[in-house]
Amino acid sequence: MRCSGMQHYDVKPDLITMAKSLGAGMPLSSMVGRAVLTDAAEPGGLGGIYADHSLACTAAHAVLEVIVEENLSTRADTLGRQLKKRLEHGLLLLVCSVHGNVIRFLFPLTIEPAVLDEGLDILEHALTHGAVAQA
Repeated sequence: MRCSGMQHYDVKPDLITMAKSLGAGMPLSSMVGRAVLTDAAEPGGLGGIYADHSLACTAAHAVLEVIVEENLSTRADTLGRQLKKRLEHGLLLLVCSVHGNVIRFLFPLTIEPAVLDEGLDILEHALTHGAVAQA
């Protein structure tokens, strides 16, 4: 099971941080890393306002169970292929930038393929007919 985008590449990160959706709305963040880095912190050095929040940790555990039980990693791959197919057919080219000219795709993993296609059809129509204002 792949839990992050970097697992699609031959990358071995030093640290991985996660937050927001991991806690299902509860205030929670996490960090996973190589022992040489995480063990170097002084006691309490990795904590913060979210440290040891048992309710948030319980919520995160439930989120991880849902990810496994509902096979959401595979679902993310499927949706990614659907989106990539549309992008390869000339819908648009995504470029990261700090200039306000980036479109982020934030659809839920539970989205139905037809609903995603409908949204992409609307976006494609808007881009094709110049209905999107320039930043």
